[in-house]
Amino acid sequence: MSDTGSSGATARAQSDDRTLAFVVYAMHFVAPFVFGLTALIGVAIAYVRRPAAEPVLASHYRFQIRVFWVGFGLSIVAALAVMFGMGMIVWELAGAFLSDLPTDPTEAVTRNLDVDLPVAAFVSLIIASCAWIATALWMIVASVAGALRLSAGRGIRMKAERP
Repeated sequence: MSDTGSSGATARAQSDDRTLAFVVYAMHFVAPFVFGLTALIGVAIAYVRRPAAEPVLASHYRFQIRVFWVGFGLSIVAALAVMFGMGMIVWELAGAFLSDLPTDPTEAVTRNLDVDLPVAAFVSLIIASCAWIATALWMIVASVAGALRLSAGRGIRMKAERP
């Protein structure tokens, strides 16, 4: 009788673990819309649950961790591109405003600024936009694909695991 009770508890634990894997996929799906906060919570859950999970669920937790780190890397690229582009724009505008400051207040208000914004700043902002779009698409598509495989009861085989 204890075997039946323990197998019921095991099945319930596997069901709970599977539900939790679905929740992590949902957190990854929502992450682009909430600045990645839910992905951070989801990857923490995946790291904690992966060692005790059965092999199919462990493969999903490994995949969720990989999805997080790829998305995080793309977000870093986007953030660096934004900082570089905005930094160049601010530097150019500060130089235009602070050079040859007039002493007369009327002249200060009516002076014509000649500002040539660098093309590299706009290129870096375009790169940042593309990286953020890629991050959002990656998080959404990977979470949907993973959730579909999980609902079918299939694991995730990554290239490093293939024979």
